[in-house]
Amino acid sequence: MSFNYEFANEDEEYLIKLVQEKRGCFNLDCGDPSAKKRCTKCQVAVYCSKECQVKDWKDKSCPHKEICKVYLKDTARSSQPELNGQKGSVAIALLGTGIILEDVCSKALIDRTDAFLEEAKRCMEIVKKNDKNGFRSANNALGIAACCIHDIGKVRLVCAATCNDPEMRVVMVNHVVYEAVGEGGVDVRRRLHPPHGSGDIPNESRARVLETLTAFVRRTNEKFGVQIQSITYGRGLKWLREEEYKDAKEEMDDLNGKVHGVTKQIMWMPDMSYAMEDVGNTFMSAMGMGMG
Repeated sequence: MSFNYEFANEDEEYLIKLVQEKRGCFNLDCGDPSAKKRCTKCQVAVYCSKECQVKDWKDKSCPHKEICKVYLKDTARSSQPELNGQKGSVAIALLGTGIILEDVCSKALIDRTDAFLEEAKRCMEIVKKNDKNGFRSANNALGIAACCIHDIGKVRLVCAATCNDPEMRVVMVNHVVYEAVGEGGVDVRRRLHPPHGSGDIPNESRARVLETLTAFVRRTNEKFGVQIQSITYGRGLKWLREEEYKDAKEEMDDLNGKVHGVTKQIMWMPDMSYAMEDVGNTFMSAMGMGMG
C-alpha cells in the first residue's frame, strides 16, 4: 500500500469544523451558528443561505472572492501538483486569513507533523519488510528541507519532509516544521536572503532555528523511531556556516543514532537551486552583466 495522502484529514477536518462552529455563517453581518452550507470551492466557508454567500463573496472589506483563493492554495489537491495530489496545511490557510490564533495553528501543525511521521513510519516498515537483500534499508530514512521566510511580521522556519513509500517513490510533504523563530521587520527580506542581503538576522533567531530542528530530530527519533538522513538548507538559511551548526549537528547526530545503537551522521546540504543562483550572479558580475 502506497503513501496515504489523507494522513492529516482527521485533524484538519476537526479544525475546519471548530472554526465553522465558532464563526457560524461567514457573512460578517449574519454569523448564524446553524450555517451548514459549505463553499463548494474551498470547503471552508459556510453559509446559512445563498443570499449570505453572495454578500460575503462581494464584501467590501474582506471579500470571500479573494479569501477563497487563500484557502485553495493550501487546501485543494489540484493547487499543488508537485505534491502528487496532497493537500497543503489547512491550519496555515486559516492563519493566513486571520481566522485562528497562532497558538491554535502551532498545535494543529504539530498534529500534522505527527500524523505525517506515523504514516512515514508505516511506509518505512513496509519497505524494510519487503527488503530481502538490505539494498533499500540504507536509504530508508527521512530527509528535511528547511528554509526561513518572512511571514506576518515574523521570521519563520518552514520545512518540507521526504520519505520513500512502499512503491519506492519519494514523497514530499510541506509544512512539517513551521515555527516562528524570531521577530521580523521592514528589512527582514534583506536580512534573510544573502547574497543580495547580509543575512544578519538576530543571534537569538539563528539559535532558535537550530533549536527547532534539534527538537524535531528528537521527537522523530524518540516518539517514532525514525532517523533523519539529511537536512537541506535553502532560502533564508544561507547564513548557516559549519561553525554555527557544529554543536547542534553533534547533538542531532547523537539523538539520531540512539534508535539503532550507532551514531549515523546527518548530511547537511545547501539547496543547490540557491547555490546555482549564487554561481550565476558571480558569473554575470564577472562578465560585467550584474543582475541588479
